[in-house]
Amino acid sequence: MLAGKRNLLLLNGKEWKYYQSSLKSALHNQIRTDPTLLQRITVQTTRTLVKNIQAMIGKSTSDEAKQIYCPAIDGYMKMITQDVFGLAAFSHSFECCNNLQLSRFAKAFESIEHDILDRCLRNTLLPQNLIYSIPTKRNMMLLNNRRYIRTFVKDIIHDRLSKQHDGNDTDKTTSKCDILDKLIETHVTKQRQFQQGDQNNEEDLIDIVLSILLAGYDTVTIALTYAVFLVSRHPHWEVRCLEEIRRRNMDFDDVHNLPDKVEFPLCRAIILETLRLTTQTECEEDYCSIPVGDLQSFLAFSSGARSCPGRSFAIEEASLALAVMMDGLKFDIDSSYQPEMEWKVIVQKPKGGVPANVGLRP
Repeated sequence: MLAGKRNLLLLNGKEWKYYQSSLKSALHNQIRTDPTLLQRITVQTTRTLVKNIQAMIGKSTSDEAKQIYCPAIDGYMKMITQDVFGLAAFSHSFECCNNLQLSRFAKAFESIEHDILDRCLRNTLLPQNLIYSIPTKRNMMLLNNRRYIRTFVKDIIHDRLSKQHDGNDTDKTTSKCDILDKLIETHVTKQRQFQQGDQNNEEDLIDIVLSILLAGYDTVTIALTYAVFLVSRHPHWEVRCLEEIRRRNMDFDDVHNLPDKVEFPLCRAIILETLRLTTQTECEEDYCSIPVGDLQSFLAFSSGARSCPGRSFAIEEASLALAVMMDGLKFDIDSSYQPEMEWKVIVQKPKGGVPANVGLRP
């Protein structure tokens, strides 16, 4: 519903190939044009979050341990993911990490997700659970949130397109090497190639941008949450990660002087292992059963033609964010806590979030 008729998660056949190829080309061209863009955005965004949490801990006088209690650390992960998405997708800062709270955009998106999931779990035969045009309070709130999100993205796209069309780009907005910039280029090229009109150009671009958000927001957020949980439960791996991070002696506050390619192989491995371990359902296809935690078949991003086009984007974002967080913060999670899984639209997540005491990293 949120991503419209061109939601890449739902399209099939030639239509899916047409729009998916635009996204894949845009991601490829963006990386080729500025290979360190995502690196700079992720490090800067996560470091902002870490510094603000450190400042909040410094002001705390509740105990000598200098820790703050966070009932759900996935809230911090949402802030990182939302800010990285805004800056990488269309050069907009939602300021979630700076303000230590979700933006209106993020809250509207969360509200829609919760509403859709709740409707799926309720009696689907009831008209009010399926027909959004019925003027109930719940439907009105959902439609208002949807209208806000789509209008927000549409205004950015319209401004970018109009400046490119009129040649009035005095503030160099369209020269920003973000995903939207490359998406516009590749989408226009595809339209000419397939002799498509441009009457729905803006709506198509809105749907594709929101498809990226739908596919990447919860997945990266939940992967980071589980990764922090698992690292806290295995101190020897936490020590090894810290050794890897500190060995590189990087100044995360100076993103423009970072190496051309910042890599943390162990942090990356932890993200991938987290994805494998938190696959909680046995898969059965053509009478062939793949058990939970199988070492032989790891397909967290699917495979083949419909594999996730943002695979490298997601892994780089998650591994860098994990490294920067671990460098500045220590998450202590009660040894008696065990996450209980629940569904969140298309993914599973720890019910109620993961509670932790967050302290300064020595």
